[in-house]
Amino acid sequence: MIHPSSVISPDVVMGEGCEIGPFCVVGPGVVMGARNILRNHVTLEGPSSIGSDNVFFPGCAVGTQPQDLKYAGEPTTLTMGDRNIVRECVTINRGTVGGGGHTTVGTGCLFMLAAHVAHDCHVGDGVIMANSATLAGHVTVGEFASIGGLTPVHQFVRIGPHAFIGGATRVSQDIVPFIKMGGIPPTILGANSVGLLRRGFDKRAVEAIDTAVKILFKSGLNTTQGVEKIKASLPAIPEIAAIISFVETSQRGILRG
Repeated sequence: MIHPSSVISPDVVMGEGCEIGPFCVVGPGVVMGARNILRNHVTLEGPSSIGSDNVFFPGCAVGTQPQDLKYAGEPTTLTMGDRNIVRECVTINRGTVGGGGHTTVGTGCLFMLAAHVAHDCHVGDGVIMANSATLAGHVTVGEFASIGGLTPVHQFVRIGPHAFIGGATRVSQDIVPFIKMGGIPPTILGANSVGLLRRGFDKRAVEAIDTAVKILFKSGLNTTQGVEKIKASLPAIPEIAAIISFVETSQRGILRG
């Protein structure tokens, strides 16, 4: 179902059951799966690979070239999974050669009004970006992380899985997995306990995460000392191992609040 006012490049590959509403533009190099819906005034550019059952709302621009002055027209890419919701005026850019050439978006994400995903970002499954949340280039967002409205994320930052970031929080360093952070200036609000329990995490694991967060951020220890105490005092469960590994591999340092 393609509205006659829309412009579709002849080389577009489109799965069964897609619906293209009025005044959409789907450019060369776009490959999309089944049952995608483009409401109206949607722009998809390529090279881009789009999964199935995604919904694109008016004014969004997906797979467009990166906002990087070094970009010289190289054939970089975007890959998006299934069942994502891309609301009005969202922008998601392709990669750059200097950043690996590839932007990726997982499955089941929600990008609210005017959210922005810049070049070479990697967004995991189930991520929520609220209104006007923005990722600079080369940002990695772990699965089921939530980023509040009007939140800017600095380039090269990593946001850990299941982290919750409140609105208008300036994120300039890495956000540890499973935590809540928010406010101006940014403040650690503890473990994301409610979110974790809702997603089926074991209660004992959530309690261990809460203890690790207190050691890392509230004990007065520096980061290295905090990690050593976590190793010595908490069980070696996957969630604690993920926190330790994330902190130890941080290149920008962790945002302590």
